Amino acid sequence: MNRIRRDSRINDAMIKVKVNNGLVVLTGIVSTYKKKLAVQLKAKQTHGVLSVDNQIEVHYHREFGNPPGDMIKKTAESILAAASDIDASKITIELNSGVLTLKGSVTWFWQLHRIDELVSNIIGVIDVKNELTVVPSEKISDEIIALEITKELEHADHIDPSQILIEVKHGTVILSGTLRTYAAEQEAYDATIQQAGVTKIVNNITIATP
Repeated sequence: MNRIRRDSRINDAMIKVKVNNGLVVLTGIVSTYKKKLAVQLKAKQTHGVLSVDNQIEVHYHREFGNPPGDMIKKTAESILAAASDIDASKITIELNSGVLTLKGSVTWFWQLHRIDELVSNIIGVIDVKNELTVVPSEKISDEIIALEITKELEHADHIDPSQILIEVKHGTVILSGTLRTYAAEQEAYDATIQQAGVTKIVNNITIATP
């Protein structure tokens, strides 16, 4: 995977990649959870990749050691409290053996990803379980949600909107269809998470076999 090797954030000496008919399995060790996510993203962006199974483990450098659990939790709480686009008062954080669990609610779907991004680089975190729910501040009809997503897809660079079927049921968006690249799939997903009223996304989009 040359994309992984070219990423300066990642030391790929401890990463192994197995590929079978477009299905990628990642194993090995990285020093932060954020790097684990970066490797996964690079793999998904590689032409011909259909799916990625990320089994990489996070091991911190021995000379630094892992900080105490209460320090990790306080760091996460401080980071979320300082984020102007997140209401941290509705979020609770639990920590167990380096696994950070987030519970509570947000008002926009994109905030789920924003929170993952904020806590992913905390030293001592080896995984993040995001159990937050989306509770929109206002009720928006399924029809309006579908229409707004379709409008966004019409301006996408890698997508023909006719290739994607959009279904919305009580705020849950179901995306289906076949696209040529992961970049196209990601563009469809990004257009969806930005829409008001979206509470859940079921991504059934498949990537065409090269």
